[in-house]
Amino acid sequence: MDISTAEQQPLPFFTEVEQLATKHKLGTLQQSYMKTDTSRRLFVNAIVWISASIVGMIFVLALVLRLVLPGPLAGLNNYLTAALLAVIGFVILYGCFRQGLLNLRAYQYRNREQVHLYTEGMVSLEDQTAHLVVRWDEIVELTRGDIEDEASGKVTLDRIYLALKHDAEQQIFFQPALPQLLEICTQVEQMYTEASLPALLARYSNGEHLQFDELNVSQNGVSIPRALGATEYDTFTWDQLATQGGKLEISQPYTTITVQGKDATEETLYKEFTCEIVNACLLKALLAERK
Repeated sequence: MDISTAEQQPLPFFTEVEQLATKHKLGTLQQSYMKTDTSRRLFVNAIVWISASIVGMIFVLALVLRLVLPGPLAGLNNYLTAALLAVIGFVILYGCFRQGLLNLRAYQYRNREQVHLYTEGMVSLEDQTAHLVVRWDEIVELTRGDIEDEASGKVTLDRIYLALKHDAEQQIFFQPALPQLLEICTQVEQMYTEASLPALLARYSNGEHLQFDELNVSQNGVSIPRALGATEYDTFTWDQLATQGGKLEISQPYTTITVQGKDATEETLYKEFTCEIVNACLLKALLAERK
């Protein structure tokens, strides 16, 4: 992982991305996301403002010259009128030209905001000269989303929190300012899952107990705490869950463990917001492989 702010002027954007991808051995480019609509609008506006200032400058100069060229016969009034028109015209046209330059600068930095996904990781260019580079195999924890309203179960999935191997205590907040934000988060989650799943399956096959926050999953079954913050766990084997018509389901907004009660009603043994469970995407993929 590399987060930095360059002290010098940034390289051309695609050159910068290619160099970062090569340096961190990110593999083959799979998908790129960039600002398009707002960037094009800014660029078109810049061209319009600058063109208008240039054309306006030509007209002002032509008018001033027409008033001045007759020479002494024109009289003092023509010179004063020409000077007044020149000052007013140049002030207005300078404002147009300056607005065009501001739009071009904004276009440059808006166009810089990009996310490029590779087989082995991703590059994210942010505003000014900052960038973020992450390899999938450097990520140890991924959590997607936040709770917006706990009572109604409303969550937002337009952000991702990452923890990396070399500094698991530091959490990286990933929410690029791009119109394809939800799609980007989904792609990042899927590519991280695909890269991490083989090692997770190997650990599961070797009999390890895998911890997903409060959930403990192994070949024996799934264990959940008897109460909030409790150190004692209740374990349900996979056979027990199957016999009781139970299931462990990871979806949005909740992850649940349910069984069929005595009166054929569904009884919930465990319920938690999926966005609160670290690596919920890996748990979901693991359960899919078990089937």
